[in-house]
Formats: sequence, structure tokens, C-alpha cells
Amino acid sequence: GLTPRQTGELDRNRDLLDGQALPAARVYTGVLYAALDYPTLTEAARRRADQWVLVFSGLWGAVHLDDLIPAYRLSGDVTLPRLGAVGALWRKPLATAIPEVAGDGVVLDLRSGTYAKMWAPTPELAERTVVARILQERPDGSRAVVSHHNKATKGRLVRALASQRKTLRTVDALASLIESHGVITELHHGRPGKPWALDIVVDEL
Repeated sequence: GLTPRQTGELDRNRDLLDGQALPAARVYTGVLYAALDYPTLTEAARRRADQWVLVFSGLWGAVHLDDLIPAYRLSGDVTLPRLGAVGALWRKPLATAIPEVAGDGVVLDLRSGTYAKMWAPTPELAERTVVARILQERPDGSRAVVSHHNKATKGRLVRALASQRKTLRTVDALASLIESHGVITELHHGRPGKPWALDIVVDEL
């Protein structure tokens, strides 16, 4: 699915084992990472982001922002020869790894649909997992789910959470903290053993 201008991505993958490794926060780019603006976080906020944030990856499963990785090209929705669907390959190892990383804290799930297929919380962890949806409120009062541009909102949200010092132990505390940054939040609890849903309503992206 690459264009002729993207053939350099093939070279990166061929040289993967010998490529220069940099912190994931520098390797990953795009709207979300521009809004996060990791280099300008305070030292304390960077430490919190490094500890709290996990980035799902088709190649690595999940990485912290300070994990050293080379640049690569592999989306989570790819099906590889002989190995099969990337998302399915990661389900078993991530089922073990993610709860260990989550500990007893609240989990805010900002993943796209592609990467949501790689891991689902156990019923116990789902009780303190919040799946966020970004909605834009239009001038007429109607709301619409936004896609590409919601990444900027998510990046700003991660930055705001990393910049505060509170240890959040409940879903309600997380929703209240997000709302304190000037957005409307609507928290919905689904069926037992399923994650909470959090609508974050913004008037600009």
C-alpha cells in the first residue's frame, strides 16, 4: 500500500535490526504528538508521561514514550505472510502485560479501533477502564464524532494529565479532572465487566 515516494519506508524495515534507536516520543510523529509537545513538558511531567502512557504498536505491541526503538513501518491492521493478522498476534502477550503495567490505577483508553483489537481489559480491569470518545459540538447544538482531528484533542488531553500531580484512583476522579480543563464530559457505565464510556465534548479541535 505504499506510494513510490514512500519506498524509503521499505529500507527502514529492512534495516530494522541495525537502525538507530531513539525514544518512542521522538520516533512517533503526527497530529497527536504535535499536540502533546513532549519536549516542552516539565521534567516531572515527562517522568509521569514516560511512566503512565503506553503507545500501541503493530511491531512492538506496546511501548512507553521513553523506550528506545528504531523507525519502522507496520500498521496494526496489517496481515503478514505466514504470521497472519498483526492485531491477533498481540492479543495473548498483551493480555498478560497490560494488567501488570496498569497496576491498581485508572486506565484511560484513547486507542483507535485498529489498536483496540489488540487488547481488551479483563472484567476486573474493565471496572476502572474508561474508553474516551471525542465529540465536536456544532453551533446548532448537535454533536458529531470526529476522526482525524480528534488526535489533537487526545494529545492535549495526555499533556494535561501528565502535567498534574494527582494520583487518580477512581473513574469519577478522572472524568472530573478532564472536565476541569474546560470541556464537557459525560460518563456512562456499561454492562458489568465492561469498560466505562466517556464522551468528551469540545467546540473546537
